[in-house]
Amino acid sequence: MPTTLTLCQLKDMHGYLNLHQEAFFGLAGLEYRRGGDYARIAMLQ
Repeated sequence: MPTTLTLCQLKDMHGYLNLHQEAFFGLAGLEYRRGGDYARIAMLQ
């Protein structure tokens, strides 16, 4: 049985360091919320 490996690479790393306004598609359509993954991970620890 063959094995599949999928890799995803993010090149725009500076945009993920701090919280910032970002557009998300929600049930009511487009909405703006604060985003930024690395800042959220740091807050969880």
